[in-house]
Amino acid sequence: MDWRDIGQRAAWTFLQAFLAVFVVSGDWGEMASSAQAAAVAGVAAVLSMAKTWLVQRGGP
Repeated sequence: MDWRDIGQRAAWTFLQAFLAVFVVSGDWGEMASSAQAAAVAGVAAVLSMAKTWLVQRGGP
């Protein structure tokens, strides 16, 4: 299992999802709610990493 590859993919997906929320929302005045939405988007990257790990180890 290539943990480096999985980690890099998760990190880049997290960064892209996190920044996408700020770019698309464009509401810099409501930084707290944007940061919360960005964190939720970032969790999607972690879930993607878990899925990749399961697939590579032959799980569901």
